[in-house]
Amino acid sequence: TVVEKTIIDCSLSGRGFVLSSGEDGNTVINGFTIINAGGDVNDSLSGPAIYIDGNSSPLIANVDIADCRVYNGNGGAIYIGNKCGPTLNNVNIANCSAYSGNGGGVFIGIEAYPTFNSCKITGCTASLTGGGIYGSIRSMPTFVDCEFSGNSAYNGGGALYCQAGS
Repeated sequence: TVVEKTIIDCSLSGRGFVLSSGEDGNTVINGFTIINAGGDVNDSLSGPAIYIDGNSSPLIANVDIADCRVYNGNGGAIYIGNKCGPTLNNVNIANCSAYSGNGGGVFIGIEAYPTFNSCKITGCTASLTGGGIYGSIRSMPTFVDCEFSGNSAYNGGGALYCQAGS
């Protein structure tokens, strides 16, 4: 039996998911493919595929994200706001970019504590710092069995960049 994922094609005109009302681990995003999330060069849709804020900590599992981009914002695919603690299981992010921003794949806010299990981040770029993932000051990400490849950033941290105190 072949089970196909539901594809959300944002056509470079918006976000896939917004979680900003204190969602917890009972909120589950499972089995989606999100492509072409983001906006044009005058837009600042940080985290165009998945935007997590408001002390939210959802579970995101078995999700593929590709070809997303943000201009003048952070997190080419996923934005994790301050003090958020989502769990990401088997999330694959490919070919996403943050132009004039940090975190080509993922941006992690101040004192955020996400957990990444069996995630892959490939081919992501940031014009500032953290091609794959950017961690803000005092962020506490945990990575278990994750793979980074082909990511780049102009100011450093091709795979992962965390500010001091992280």
